[in-house]
Amino acid sequence: MAILKNTKHEQFAHRVAAGESAEKAYVAIGYSKKGAAACASRLLKTAKVKARVNELKAEIAKQVVEKTAVDAAWVRSRIVEVVERSMQNAPVLDGFGRPVLIKTKKGDLVPAYTFNAKGALVGLKMLGEDVGMFKAPPVVPPDPNEPARVTNNIVNFIGAEGMLAAAKALASRVTIDAGNPRLTVTGPD
Repeated sequence: MAILKNTKHEQFAHRVAAGESAEKAYVAIGYSKKGAAACASRLLKTAKVKARVNELKAEIAKQVVEKTAVDAAWVRSRIVEVVERSMQNAPVLDGFGRPVLIKTKKGDLVPAYTFNAKGALVGLKMLGEDVGMFKAPPVVPPDPNEPARVTNNIVNFIGAEGMLAAAKALASRVTIDAGNPRLTVTGPD
């Protein structure tokens, strides 16, 4: 979109896009304080001014991203760097970016490496989540026409005593019809 022909409207759009309130921007460009809130709100709702403010906000956001150079690829590369350093794949650096040297038992100076399990695991988790590795499988509701199944996970969770108690409770509510291969379970009392 081109610059607005009305210079006051253009200045207003710049100020609002930069984060100034519409009322303050309205007064700052030379309009009266009396009724400024209502007039600024109306001006901001006009199609050309609204479009110009949105365009300027987008330009400001783009400049911020370019200045900080932060995007998904940058974040991923920094996480990889943390993981590599945490897993001793890169030497420890001092404040000037030089490797920290340590003396070995033989008296040699070598770069220092450290292992940081927590840093490595957190970084690996973040990378895994970024690529969708740790999503739980979708929960499929059981088919009411299928018989219930007891899995090892259920047995392990409630234990033998819990299974025995559940079986006793279920047995008191079960009736078996010889002509029907299915069990009928009555509701709780």
